[in-house]
Amino acid sequence: MMTMMNDDTLQTYFTLPYETCVETKLQSFQYKILNRFFPCNYNLSLCFKDVSKICEYCQTITDTIVHYFFSCKKVFDFWFSFSRWWKNVYESRFVLTERDIILGIQNPNNDSCIDALNYCILIGKYYIYSVKKSGKEIFLFDFLQYVKNKIEIIYTMHCLQDKLDIFENKWSTLYNSL
Repeated sequence: MMTMMNDDTLQTYFTLPYETCVETKLQSFQYKILNRFFPCNYNLSLCFKDVSKICEYCQTITDTIVHYFFSCKKVFDFWFSFSRWWKNVYESRFVLTERDIILGIQNPNNDSCIDALNYCILIGKYYIYSVKKSGKEIFLFDFLQYVKNKIEIIYTMHCLQDKLDIFENKWSTLYNSL
């Protein structure tokens, strides 16, 4: 369970999506999650009596934001697979926590690997949302294809702005692994 945070920590988490990506859709998506506006079944059931608070995906537990994006069995398995894949790509060992998935990972040293990880976590949450909304299954391979498309767009943007050196420093490891 997440604990209380001071104002500086909250500020860091609220600005993270704006430092991690330029996509307004993803920034707005994270804003909804952070402010608990996200339409998981529990939140919807508070306003609409005909909506069940149970997760439609696993049919077992109350569908809170944390359950929706982290503790739902199929989602948890996805993050576990993602973590193993990331470890192989970046040769780094870590465990994604509930806080990491819901809020993001603080990056006080501006580490490009953490920036890329935060971007992938944000895309991962949006992917989970899209897949659950469509009633399909969550697959790491499909997600990686989705990330590849996003990174190719970032690559094109950097090419057009003549900033390939910035792309190389931040995204090359991820880009070359997809």
